[in-house]
Amino acid sequence: MAKPQAHKQLRPRETGWRFWLICFSLLVGPCVYGSWGLFYNDVTRVAPVTMGAVGAMFGAGLVSGGVNRAIRDKLRRRKMAVRKRKLASGHPGASR
Repeated sequence: MAKPQAHKQLRPRETGWRFWLICFSLLVGPCVYGSWGLFYNDVTRVAPVTMGAVGAMFGAGLVSGGVNRAIRDKLRRRKMAVRKRKLASGHPGASR
């Protein structure tokens, strides 16, 4: 009988790239649609699609970067609060 595998915890970098990919896939449609109106009718289809994809890349980077920053700051504040409680209680391993 096979042993049950422990749940693999994702590293923050892996989670950030997955979130970026989700944001990109949600933004690529509206960005391509929006860039389609910026070009004339005689332009090939490659230009607006490329411009929309690049815009979606930048937009996904901004959104996922902001969310990752907020999560990282929240975890840092939580860690500092735990450290302050340890210092206040006189825990010997708390001083650094």
